[in-house]
Amino acid sequence: PAEGASEQIQVRIENRNFNDATVHAFRGGERVRLGTATGKTDEDFRIRWNSTLPIEFEISLVGGGSCRVRSMTVDPGDRVWVQIPIEIFGSECIAGKS
Repeated sequence: PAEGASEQIQVRIENRNFNDATVHAFRGGERVRLGTATGKTDEDFRIRWNSTLPIEFEISLVGGGSCRVRSMTVDPGDRVWVQIPIEIFGSECIAGKS
């Protein structure tokens, strides 16, 4: 395994929307930019995680629209997925562990 991999979580962003999305993670009061998920693609990110704090995600679409994913408890080594819906207005982004 990569050095430090045991202190990371893997995040898969499943962007079903046509627009690119900027993804941020929150742990406690800290906001961490994961990166950009291109429209209609899946993108994988890693974030260092050696904390017992829950994580939340915020998705901001290029061109407008955003959503926030409920907080969830994660541990180092976990794999998490976040799905951005085709139509972000009136729908919610969902997340879970795989």
